[in-house]
Amino acid sequence: MLRPNLLRIGEHVLRFRLVVPGDHEVRDNERLRVITVSEQPAVVVIVDPADWEGRFLVRALADVARTTVRGYARIGADKWIEMRSLNPVSEATVRSAARSAGLLVLRGSGEAAVGAGRRGPVWHWPAGSGTLAELFAGDWYVSRELPVSPLAGRLAAVEWDSLPPLTGVVPLVPGGQEWLGLWARQGRRGAARPVLVGVDSAGIRELTTAGAGLWRWAFRGGAAGEAYRTILALGADWLLQSSAMPRAARLSSATVAARGVPVVFRWRGDSVPDSTVVVIEGDDGPRRVALGFDADGVALVSLEPGIYRWTAPALGGERGLAVVEPYSDEFPPGTVASLPPRSGGGMVRLESHVRDRWWLFVVALLAFVGEWAWRQRRGLP
Repeated sequence: MLRPNLLRIGEHVLRFRLVVPGDHEVRDNERLRVITVSEQPAVVVIVDPADWEGRFLVRALADVARTTVRGYARIGADKWIEMRSLNPVSEATVRSAARSAGLLVLRGSGEAAVGAGRRGPVWHWPAGSGTLAELFAGDWYVSRELPVSPLAGRLAAVEWDSLPPLTGVVPLVPGGQEWLGLWARQGRRGAARPVLVGVDSAGIRELTTAGAGLWRWAFRGGAAGEAYRTILALGADWLLQSSAMPRAARLSSATVAARGVPVVFRWRGDSVPDSTVVVIEGDDGPRRVALGFDADGVALVSLEPGIYRWTAPALGGERGLAVVEPYSDEFPPGTVASLPPRSGGGMVRLESHVRDRWWLFVVALLAFVGEWAWRQRRGLP
């Protein structure tokens, strides 16, 4: 663990080195990682009480938000923990983090721990069943018929028919100023219930997720996992674009890539352009690179190992950090020692497979023919 105040506010590249005597491959001894030090986290998640939904929510938000995310969970009457380190924290620490967060995510009855006096974007995840919210349990399938909303364009790319059902829905009644992002039907029949509801009132944006069991999508992976990440990414971007917050970055890059693996640039705006130009500066000086995006808004750039800082002049000077580490998974694990020669000469067979014994196939064929003849004589099919 790093000592407090060891690193200044901002992004830092940490080097981790492991040296073993007699190591013949020294290129895989060092790994690089990027950390961001800030006075307060940009996104704070409060889970009350601790549950599976909250655990997956914090983990996935940290992956898609591309900013500092900190989660707090209540595990007892007056017991709170920080969800990554599992260290105990006081309720006063939770309140302070919630008041200063750029985006506050409340899972369950976390509003009681926040208190009054906060103005800013909030994402509500009512838990239902055991909290103040009611829950309609059952198999609720998200409908592919999307209503008009600020998120409809990107949500339309999700294959909703291939997703597992939700385990329940918290009943919501959208108001006149609220918009509906997703809805679901129990057993794909009956009346539709809201699953994602948003509102923008006087520049303060709020989202409410009424579906229960979304964490199973992340646990399952595949199309369900991508749908879960899409909802979180779009929701966080929309909330952080409110007038009270600086505009979310439209372009981001993978912070660390291994040797030989391209650096992934991802477009996070509303509509994906054909290309944009970034200035990438490394040890050999700056150079201009044109990023050509695919249909998913992804562009790949191959770079030599090193630390690079990039700037997008056409996007208002948006900038970022990308690191290509000298490590590669394709390095050989070690030298291969040759076997000593046999005194009689000849080849040494290192391994043997069943398929190399041809006579086993003859035995199996004779057995099948014998069974067929026996069935024919008995009149069996």
